Amino acid sequence: MHTALSVSPGRSRASTALRAIALLVGVLTLCFGAVLANAQPALAVGEKITGTLSGWKNETTDYTKVSVGIRNANGSGGESWTGGDIDANGKFTITGFAPGTYYLDAMVWNGTGSPDNALQSAQILDLGAVDTITVNAGQTVTKNATMLKASAKISGKITVQDKDRAQVIVDQKIGDRWVTVGSAWSGPGLAPVNYATFGLVPGTYRAVFLAFDNGESPEQIWWDDVFGEQLAKPISLAADQNRTGINALFRTDFDTRPTGVSVTGTPRVGSKISAKLNGAWSPNPDAIEYRWSPVGSGGPGGPAQVTGATYTPTASDAGGTVLLQVTATRSDRKMDFVETTVKIQPGVLTAPVPTVSGSAVAGEPLTANAGAWGPGQVALKYQWLRNGDAVSGATSASFTPAAADAGAQVSVRVTGSQAGYTTQSKTSAAVTVKPGMPYTDVPAGHAFYKPIKWMYVNGYAAPAPKFYPGNAMTRGAMATMLQRINDSDYQPSASLKLPYSDVQKTDTHYKGIAWMYENGYAAKASKYHAGNAVTRGAMATFMQRMKAPTYQPSGNLPYTDVKKTDTHYKGIAWMTENGYVAPASKYRADAPLTRGAMSAFLNRIFA
Repeated sequence: MHTALSVSPGRSRASTALRAIALLVGVLTLCFGAVLANAQPALAVGEKITGTLSGWKNETTDYTKVSVGIRNANGSGGESWTGGDIDANGKFTITGFAPGTYYLDAMVWNGTGSPDNALQSAQILDLGAVDTITVNAGQTVTKNATMLKASAKISGKITVQDKDRAQVIVDQKIGDRWVTVGSAWSGPGLAPVNYATFGLVPGTYRAVFLAFDNGESPEQIWWDDVFGEQLAKPISLAADQNRTGINALFRTDFDTRPTGVSVTGTPRVGSKISAKLNGAWSPNPDAIEYRWSPVGSGGPGGPAQVTGATYTPTASDAGGTVLLQVTATRSDRKMDFVETTVKIQPGVLTAPVPTVSGSAVAGEPLTANAGAWGPGQVALKYQWLRNGDAVSGATSASFTPAAADAGAQVSVRVTGSQAGYTTQSKTSAAVTVKPGMPYTDVPAGHAFYKPIKWMYVNGYAAPAPKFYPGNAMTRGAMATMLQRINDSDYQPSASLKLPYSDVQKTDTHYKGIAWMYENGYAAKASKYHAGNAVTRGAMATFMQRMKAPTYQPSGNLPYTDVKKTDTHYKGIAWMTENGYVAPASKYRADAPLTRGAMSAFLNRIFA
């Protein structure tokens, strides 16, 4: 027996407005068709649409078999159909409609007279969104159209497990829109069901399938076995192509399913987040797939998707929303999914506190050390501050304080930025700018200018009008300099008693001498002789005791005036082996050391 189908030239996606459908004992046939093209509008007086159809006809069809009509383009009236008259030459007239905007539509019947819904029908010719006709009150619009050959087909099978009715809807891609070109459903209890379209023009199509029981909302899947319109796969048709295998299988639901999915971790750029299912599917799925899709990237399956149970947001996600969809599949169950969205915060940069290096002396450069910012390449900007206020134009990694900056607190602010991350600024600790080197007897070209400047800049030599570089370095002054270099915070205990009868607690160099004695750098004796000049030999011994107390010399020295039995031989050997004194024929161990020369030795050894 034949199962009767309801037929209507509308565009419904549900179960009521279907196009020229026929069903032959379980074979579901859709009536689609050719496209009307090359329409040439012309306006005339009257309330009707006239025109001429031309173009392709098959061997059994003349234009009297074509039903021409219009559908509402604005959606009012449920896209109602208004038919017209056509003669054997294709001239048609359509009347009896209200002013408005319409699509021109046509159906070609293979039968004679009104078609038998239970038997067979033929092509639907459809302009869809390609062309519209606007008719004002009292106007006649002439619209000519050419029929294109519709010789391609789509066919397949719909298998339903727990429903008793099936429907298939086919859309055609016209311009940038999808336009429904036909739909059909089976009668109750008819599953599985085979279907086939009548002729279609070459182009791109898609198919959606629905299964339902009477009175229930339908289930919907898109070819090829996917949920969601965005995942629908296109069906390409060439001229005369018969595309088979466009099938649909409606499965039963999982017995149980998760109530949802949540995201753990901090959702921000650069930080990994993880999907956590709230419950489980039963029976166990064959596969569970996780998809993270930035909203606006094409949705699940879009070009920006990332699969896996974890996701690390990128810079392009900052401030946006990411869709997480978890899909379960099993061969005997319906594909199911749970989803959630998460707002992505900007990332947090690794932003160390910068430091300032340099002498902090007016006229000498300071350098900002930004530290290791991250992740990746972070753009850094610098701003030097004087007493907390920005110094105009001081925006590079180095800054040279002027004479007027003496006494000021100078720091640097480093600002890091990177796409997708919150911009951060960090400020260094301030350094106090000292006046430029004050010694009038040490001009820039002086032989010992650099080591004396090093002594002054680092606080090892006190500020004074003169340095006296040519004067002899006394044992007391040397002790003070060494204490400042090695232990600037040292304070002798109140109970300390030095063995030196010539050193009082009120002496200028008492602290330095006490430090030398307590650390074993000055030998125990009845007197220290703080005012005596330091000899080159004694200096070498002091330095070796501080820097390499376990040192033992090896090899021979180049100096003719230094013997292995000399008091300061070990110190002189250590100085020579480490390159602190230049090779020469004589060392002159008993010669007094000048303040300038002492500064040079200290700079070489401790800088």
